[in-house]
Amino acid sequence: MKTLITGAFARLPGRQVLEVLPARASLLLVPEPENPYDSEAIRVEIDSAEIPHASHRELTDRLEGTGWSLADVLQNGEAIHLGYVAASNGKPLLRAGLAVGNREFNDAANRRQLTAPYSGKLCFAADGAPMVELQLPAAPSEEEEI
Repeated sequence: MKTLITGAFARLPGRQVLEVLPARASLLLVPEPENPYDSEAIRVEIDSAEIPHASHRELTDRLEGTGWSLADVLQNGEAIHLGYVAASNGKPLLRAGLAVGNREFNDAANRRQLTAPYSGKLCFAADGAPMVELQLPAAPSEEEEI
């Protein structure tokens, strides 16, 4: 199950980190039921320790002028907020022709009784837009239909 990552453009240093991550990078998906804008919101994060060492030089360059340094990003192994799982009823999904968003991710996680944060993998759309794939354990008696 895959969908777009939205809101990255407004996140420093998340945007810069997202720009240097390879496909299949491990992501954390954190539900935000108290989010005042969307009770189905799911924040997309990466543990800073998961940023590949091979990306550090490029990330240093991308951070120039942002007020952030590589040391700031890697400090204490904290999670970096990259954006959000696209809203199920939002314009980005409509424009991309996708039907899966945060509501469907939450429904699938609830059916499988996953504990937050959920596991995800970074992937990319054909146009290069960042996407997240929800990692679901195989269910013994049912298959995902999404």
